[in-house]
Order: sequence, then structure tokens, then C-alpha cells
Amino acid sequence: MSINPMWNKLEICFTSALFKNKSKEEHLIYHQQSEPFRFHRRGAGEFFICFAVIILFGICSEISFAREKSAAPEQLPDVIIPFEPGNGTEYIIVVEKETQRLLLYANDGKLVRLLHGMDCSTGKAKGRKLREGDLKTPEGVYFFIKKFEDKELAPIYGTGAFPTDYPNMLDQAADRTGSEIWIHGTDRPLEPRDSSGCVALANAKLEEIGKYITLNRTPIIIADRLSYGPANANIKTGDEILRLLSEWKNALDKGTYHDYLKSYDAEYLPDIFWWTEWNKVRKRIRKAGKSLSLDLKRIVMARHKDIHVALAEQSVNFSGNDVSAGIRKFFLRKSGDAFKIIGEEYQGLPEELMEHEKRNPFITAYNNLKIVPEKVAEKTVAKVAVPADKPDKIGEKIPEDVAEIEKMIENWLRDWSSKNIKKYGSYYARDFRSRGMNRKAWMAYKNRLNSKYRYIRVSKKGDALIREKGEMCVVSFIQRYESNTFKTRAVKNLTLKQEGGEWKIFRETSRRI
Repeated sequence: MSINPMWNKLEICFTSALFKNKSKEEHLIYHQQSEPFRFHRRGAGEFFICFAVIILFGICSEISFAREKSAAPEQLPDVIIPFEPGNGTEYIIVVEKETQRLLLYANDGKLVRLLHGMDCSTGKAKGRKLREGDLKTPEGVYFFIKKFEDKELAPIYGTGAFPTDYPNMLDQAADRTGSEIWIHGTDRPLEPRDSSGCVALANAKLEEIGKYITLNRTPIIIADRLSYGPANANIKTGDEILRLLSEWKNALDKGTYHDYLKSYDAEYLPDIFWWTEWNKVRKRIRKAGKSLSLDLKRIVMARHKDIHVALAEQSVNFSGNDVSAGIRKFFLRKSGDAFKIIGEEYQGLPEELMEHEKRNPFITAYNNLKIVPEKVAEKTVAKVAVPADKPDKIGEKIPEDVAEIEKMIENWLRDWSSKNIKKYGSYYARDFRSRGMNRKAWMAYKNRLNSKYRYIRVSKKGDALIREKGEMCVVSFIQRYESNTFKTRAVKNLTLKQEGGEWKIFRETSRRI
């Protein structure tokens, strides 16, 4: 038998065993560095010499890989766009489905470097997630929105979980469905492609990664296969994105409606119903000789294929006072020589809070700079609760069965807080409508919210104003809403009607305060 075929088989077996649990980037380093040691293998002596050299080199390559990670400029996956970290070091998580590897990168503002690499398990079915239950893992740029501890989870999820914001607005626009895509632990040995669509890790690895995750900030980029390039390859891309965001901000600061729309793709029309009110705010401030400015801070950038994502913390500065205007997520794509915005949404703004947002958050932030203290606001509401013998000036009067209505409101708030969707739904009229939803759609929406929050507490602050309006009655009060992720206060208005001898909610609106 020729020694060459025998050598080739042994080398393949040896390197396969050596790199069984290594990533393809480590394979690449091995093959590049071992090339000088490839001999003409024509004798048994040379064979054993080469074999010994390969054993020694296999040991040394582990040391060499660790040394090269810190000493040499690193090749990065092209999904990473270097950005200036907000406070200290920022972290980026990258998942490659083809190799079943999760990579954690650290960005300290000077260098983006590989910090950890580990095995993971994605969906049992290959390809990009398209439908609920297709056992596929999504692909794109996502952000973590919650953290679940061991005690909150079923055993299958191991010792912890971090839900992501899949599906984002682009997924929804493309009719990609599904939900609850998490990165989580497991209660069994980790196997490749063994999840229902999530990214699973060994429990110890999840706990290690969890230290680097900041909710609504740390991105997770999921790709089928990664391409690598020089570390500085995407710096120009980052500069172009920052230039677009600066132009967008300047248009809001002092530009026209047409200047604002220049930042958007021709096929995407942003919400602009608020522009007239915003323009009035700007004019009023200029007339008063005061200053108003907007800012985008701590910008995170990443990409997947031709879709680029930028996450920015917005703020409004008015007369030296600064207030947050929420975290905005921009979806961008290059159109010709320039990037354009093809979509945008708020990050970490709960759906229940969105129910109260009727204005652009910049306007809300400006108004919050002038908000009255809580006690004053509550007294103002209390003043409008008039005695039964003094109807208000629009001719409305206090209904006779106030006690019955007050009891109904208390029970409604109690059952809402208990997340008992069946009892909660019993307080609504058959022809109920709110925010474009009928009773069935409203219950589905509320049930979805219930599943997102560990707990919900809804209560009424102070007295309610109850008055008749024709055959119906209107109840107004300050509502306090609290979950495990946020708190808010709003003026709640309920229009009630009689149905089957009982008062039922016919219409429901809220206005955040």
C-alpha cells in the first residue's frame, strides 16, 4: 500500500478528532499554519516524523489561536458594524446556523474582538423562519427584551431565558409569523439543530453569556452562514448610517416636512400625522426666544444581508433640561449611493403603553418637561367629581346606580390584574370597539399582553367621575398600571351601556399622563 493514501486518511482522522468541537475559524487557522509542515510523504520514517510534528503542532495551535485573538487584527463577521460604545464596553452576539456556533464579541471603542465562542442548537428545520410552528430559527438583527429566571420557566428551558423581539416590523411586513424566539438553556444534552426555533445553549454557557446582555440594547444577529472580512471593512458603512441619522435629526430640529421625508425610502411612508403639532411647538419656542434640540445617543448598528439596523436613544433638550423620548429602531437599506430608512419602530415600549401614545414621543417628551406634579394632577381630577345635586355645565348628571357602577369597576380592575381573561371579558358589551378592534380582537390582544408579563397590577387612584350621557354613562378616573417591566399612569375613560340588566363596557380610551 502506498504511504500517501495512508497518510491522508490518518491526517483526516487526526484533525477531525482534534477539531471536533472547534469552529470553522479555528479550522482555518490550523490549515493555514500547518501548510509549511506538509512534506512529500514517501517513507515510513518521514511518516512518523510528520505525525509527531502534527501532534506537537496541534497542541501549539491551541496556544497560537488564543494569542492571535488578542495580538493580531481580527477578521470579523460582516454582520458586525463597529460603533462607539455608550458607556464602557458593549457586546454583540452572533449566531451561525450552519456551524451551530454562538460567538460573543466585545466592542470597547477601539477594537471589536471575539470574547467567547460556543456550541448552540437552533431549529430542527433548516432555513429562515416563515411560519408559526415551522421549527425554523429566524434570521436577522434582533434585541433582547426580557430575562426569565430558572424559577419562572419550565424545565425544558434550563436555568434561564432571554426572549427576543422577533417578529420585528420587517418580519410582520413580510408575513413572517411566530413568536417567543428565545435564547435559553436546556434540561438535556445539547444536540445540533434540536430546538423548535429558539437558540439553545448549555446552562453553564447561558449563564456566562447572560452577564453580557443588556435588555433592549444588546443585539443578537442570526445568520445561516457568516462571511468574514477585515475588522475595518464596515467602518465606512457605519459613517454613512450616522450621516443619515444626523440629517434625519436636523430635519426634526429645524428642517421642513420635505427635509424630513428625504431620509426615507420612496416606498415607505412614515407616520407624519404629528408634524403639524411638532411644527407649532418649534415655532412657539423660537418665538419665546428659548432653545429646543433633539439628540440621538448611544447608537448601536448591525446588519443582516442588505438590511441594516440602527438603535438609538432619543432625547429632547429644552431650556437646559433633558428628557428621554424613547429608544428608536431604524431599518435601513442602501438605495443607490445612500442609505434610506425603510422602517422604524420603538424598542422596549410595551404594547400597553402604546395604547396611551397618541402623539409623537418627541412631543410627549417636550410636554413632560412641563408636567404638573402628581398630587396637583390628582387634585385637578378630584375637583371635576361634582355632587349628585349639581350636574356639570354640559347638562350631564350623576346616575342613580353609582354604587353598582363603582363595584363593577373595582371587580373589572381586580379580574384584569389576575389575568383571568374569561372573567375580564365578561365586563365588555357584545358590540364593544376600541382602537379599531371588536370584542374578540380586543380579548386576543389583552391575552397576548397577559402572556408577556409575569404579573399585572391595575388600580384606580382617587375618586372616579361618573356621569350620565343619554342612555349610557361615562366613567373617568386615573388608572395606575404596573407590570414586571414598566409602570404608567393614564386618564381612563369608559363608556358603559346596559346589556342584560348589567352595565357593560361599550367604549374604552386612555390618555397617558
